Amino acid sequence: MGGADVMTIVWWTVIAAMLLSGLVGLVNPQKIGFKNRKEAFGGVVVSALILAVSVVLLDPFGEADAVAAKREEAAKDPITYAAYLIGEGHSVKAERHNDGSLVVSYQLDPYSVSSAKQIRETYLIQAKELFTELYTRFPGLHAVDLNGVGTLVSLRGQENSAEVAKMRFTKDNAATIKWENVPKENLPLVADKSWFHPALKMP
Repeated sequence: MGGADVMTIVWWTVIAAMLLSGLVGLVNPQKIGFKNRKEAFGGVVVSALILAVSVVLLDPFGEADAVAAKREEAAKDPITYAAYLIGEGHSVKAERHNDGSLVVSYQLDPYSVSSAKQIRETYLIQAKELFTELYTRFPGLHAVDLNGVGTLVSLRGQENSAEVAKMRFTKDNAATIKWENVPKENLPLVADKSWFHPALKMP
């Protein structure tokens, strides 16, 4: 056990002792050294706040490690990683072609109830993360296509599922881009190909 682990155990022990003292003080304030129950209650509140902040900062349950491990596991394969980046709750279809290209199609429907501007913004945010991560992890990909599918409503009220946004980056083009310095709004300008449904085009 390292020094950091010992300090962590000591820290949690101190917090537990503070919280326990406050709880006991609510029953018998003088036994713990409080003047009255109000003072004991204040001690409980302070201890609870310290506990809450510690849980957020120290991550005692290892949730951050679990998320990082899940990400690393998904990043072993571009198809799996693409689905991971887009996130759960979306219907994702990713295919690797013989020429080394990757085509990713996913459903934008959770965002289709939003305005066209919000849908476009969401697509661009996801596009930047996906292209950045895939070409950083898998620079040998010949090309990456990202197709967003949404539900369109006709003038007659009929719903139809169709592609509403497309973007493509090839390996050679991606190699010239410093992704962190490119605003998401500029992606359509530097992509090899990009297309938006008229409903999503900027005025």
